[in-house]
Amino acid sequence: SFYHRHLHKFTDIIEGRVSAADPMDRPHVRFDGDQLSELPEKWSHAQNDALGYLLWLVCELVAADQFALTAETADVVTALVHYWQAIRFWEDEDSGHWEEARKIEASSVGTAVAGLRGLRNLLDRAEVQAACAATRHPVSAAIVDELNRAGTDALNSILPAECVQPDPKKNRQHDAALLFLIWPLNVVDRRMAETIVQQVKD
Repeated sequence: SFYHRHLHKFTDIIEGRVSAADPMDRPHVRFDGDQLSELPEKWSHAQNDALGYLLWLVCELVAADQFALTAETADVVTALVHYWQAIRFWEDEDSGHWEEARKIEASSVGTAVAGLRGLRNLLDRAEVQAACAATRHPVSAAIVDELNRAGTDALNSILPAECVQPDPKKNRQHDAALLFLIWPLNVVDRRMAETIVQQVKD
């Protein structure tokens, strides 16, 4: 896969060889799908939402027995978890769904949380535990629980807004990207879902 071929983008940040400050040093979310190669042009690769959807979808497919968690996929999944830990995704400014100016966005934090919750459910399976323990950066249920708590706490402190940072260029009370936290990600409860929908309508 693309991310396994470019696993160093995760490990270089995890192991402190490069900083996540430059989006070009982060795992690339825009790439050549035919050649599975990075594109040289500058791009806003600081997008935790894109990586969150990747983890969430992999977990959904594995849970439905539509996709096998191979050693290669486990390498990527566990590296992603440690990458999020390294950048403290719950307080990381990213460019989000609309690839805009970087800010701490509920839609991105929530997408990462959805992926982590999916992985946590899978870690109840012995074969998934074994696969995630046999990688360069092993992942246990305890690590996932810790990150899920941090992400959920951050999400609860932001919602129903998209961004509550005081900078007027970042602060955003409503955003259609929050709708994805309702479906398909199922991250928020019914009351919050109704609030988000009403705010987007208004």
